[in-house]
Amino acid sequence: MNYLAFRQWAIDNWYLLPVFLGMAVIVFVLLRVQNSLRDQSAAGIERLLVTDPALCAERLENNKLFRTVFRKPVIELWKLQAYMRLGQDDRIETVLQRLRDMKLEPRDKIEFYQQSLSYYAVTGKRDEALAARDALRCFIVKAKAQETEPYASMLEEADVIVGVYIEHNTALIRKLIGKAEHTKNDISRGVTQYRIAKLAYYKGDAKLLETYLSRAGKNLKGTAYEEIIEKAKTDPSVLERK
Repeated sequence: MNYLAFRQWAIDNWYLLPVFLGMAVIVFVLLRVQNSLRDQSAAGIERLLVTDPALCAERLENNKLFRTVFRKPVIELWKLQAYMRLGQDDRIETVLQRLRDMKLEPRDKIEFYQQSLSYYAVTGKRDEALAARDALRCFIVKAKAQETEPYASMLEEADVIVGVYIEHNTALIRKLIGKAEHTKNDISRGVTQYRIAKLAYYKGDAKLLETYLSRAGKNLKGTAYEEIIEKAKTDPSVLERK
């Protein structure tokens, strides 16, 4: 359609202009509402993952709204985190298999590798943990992102997880103490302190174990770690399994 023809069409159909403008406004408003719902829902889920993973899992399973504002892999990854915090191995394995069968976007795939590594490391499944760590490294290196943030930190964290939970590498204690001292976020600092306590247990350093269990307990109060820490204060062997 040339300019003159389009101009004549516009003159003949001028009454359609308000309709088009109205539709554009409606689409814009709907997108804004959807984005707002997505942001609010995501913030709520992240909060519940820390404070009440059982309620979080229930909402992820039953709230139909989530299916309209989040992609399926995103919901499955959140479910995976909730089940991991609850220690529900059967459900974890089911979700892991579903995610393996899905076509994941790059950011989903990275989180899948990270969560897989965490699960297999904590449960002491050495071969699976190393495979997940290596898959994460391979993916990031293939993208030539291993020296840029946040990917460099992801690789470092993956090695720490393997070092603490699989290799029980007590040589990491000094490094983790320094990291805890420079971490501002309470929960992140608490997790690092918990790892120090775990390595102190394997080292046989009762004083260091007591110190960092106490510090981790203060920073992780109200999280899934709280119960584990309280049990470990009277029965340190709990740290072999958690």
